[in-house]
Amino acid sequence: MSATAAASSWKRRASHAGSWYTDNASVLEKQLTDWLANASKSSGSNEDNNDGASDPVVDMRDCGSLKAIISPHAGYRYSGSVAAYSYRLLAQAIDSLSSNAPVRVFILAPSHHYRLNGCALSSADCLATPLGDLAVDLATVSALNSAGKFEILSRNCDEAEHSVEMQLPYVAMATAKLRASGRFAGVVPILVGQCSPAQTAFYADLLAPHLLDPASLFVVSSDFCHWGRRFRYTWRDPDPQRAGEPIWQGIERLDRLGMRAIESLEAGQFADYLDNFGNTICGRKPIALLLSTLAAAGGGNRWTMRFLRYAQSSKCFSEEDSSVSYAAGALFSR
Repeated sequence: MSATAAASSWKRRASHAGSWYTDNASVLEKQLTDWLANASKSSGSNEDNNDGASDPVVDMRDCGSLKAIISPHAGYRYSGSVAAYSYRLLAQAIDSLSSNAPVRVFILAPSHHYRLNGCALSSADCLATPLGDLAVDLATVSALNSAGKFEILSRNCDEAEHSVEMQLPYVAMATAKLRASGRFAGVVPILVGQCSPAQTAFYADLLAPHLLDPASLFVVSSDFCHWGRRFRYTWRDPDPQRAGEPIWQGIERLDRLGMRAIESLEAGQFADYLDNFGNTICGRKPIALLLSTLAAAGGGNRWTMRFLRYAQSSKCFSEEDSSVSYAAGALFSR
């Protein structure tokens, strides 16, 4: 399937509603509201996350202003409660914006089905969700596309991909007041494919001014380790002292090493981690682009990344088992 420009404007349907998450608006709103409320109650505590591990207490009072989040994109029954830890901060950041400038939300997401060289933009002008339609920021999409380095997704490619769509109901919740007041510029969905170092630098330079813009926020869509034979990834810790530990504990340690590499904000350190462990983080390319964009935006100690929550879809005890990991993260600027 090729990516081609759409001949006319169109609304992207919520193609995964009714399967990956409910298509009932009232049920969906209650689910998200409950998860957000639970994230607010448990943030700042060191409670167990029901997967046998405790997330670290993160004091965000001195972190600065939120600029980006990392959020999972699996079915909501698996990852919706984890995503709430990031989206509660996104909603707070939007509510606290003092500027009257229209707010836009960039979504950097991986391509699971279409083999993509570089990055691609949606050709839709509207994104449907059960909680209301989200406008695409066509002016920003057009400006990015004028650089001549983006593919334009066909409707079929766009609607087959879930990594952007799974963020949209939470974005709709977070931007409800903005949309009602006419202060929402729209969403800028970007699929990130295989990028050479030169391509990554090019896209990072394009996105850096937006990352520095107080009225722009970023969502990076990513799950973490996909472990099991069905994913063709069965990494085990080679340390003989850990030979008897449950597999799921090794998976968590592997994921947390990746989180620490991301928190370093060094694209090279994250690349080295991936080279060393081959962890199947499906959003590794969007994450790498975010880290490169930070460097293009000036880098330094003005940025802080913190992970807030971690969970696994199930616990693996044998190589017959499988699991997917989920993490919620937040990037702040001082």
